[in-house]
Amino acid sequence: KATRKGQWLNWGSCAAGEFAVEIQQRIDSSGTGSGLNALKMKCTDGTIIRSHTGFWGTWGDWARCPGQVAFDGFAIKNVDDTAANAVRMYCGSTMSASEVDAGMGVWSDKVSCPPGSAICGFRMRLEDDQGAIMNDIEMQCCTM
Repeated sequence: KATRKGQWLNWGSCAAGEFAVEIQQRIDSSGTGSGLNALKMKCTDGTIIRSHTGFWGTWGDWARCPGQVAFDGFAIKNVDDTAANAVRMYCGSTMSASEVDAGMGVWSDKVSCPPGSAICGFRMRLEDDQGAIMNDIEMQCCTM
């Protein structure tokens, strides 16, 4: 996770023994857009988890790694005016198949789960003084 301000929302978590294998991002990429507003992840059992539904933007396509491999790392793209603009998911050294990106900002370093574990949940942080937009994400890693 990055060091940002705002309120952490509730965790969205897969059931025990299940892991995140797909991601969908809600992004407002209009000229005065708010960037990344929300995420959904699909678990290995097909359950969809979320931390917040977001207020603005369009849901992109679902993205996954080849072979429905569980995510084990991520990076976030941030810029001051719109906070978070995109999330990039990883399966080892492989990035998820497609990436929705509001265009602005700089990618953080990749953050990985410990060996033998994968992402099984997440929560978002909202920055109210920027118009209730997402500015950070924290991933939960579970042992495989």
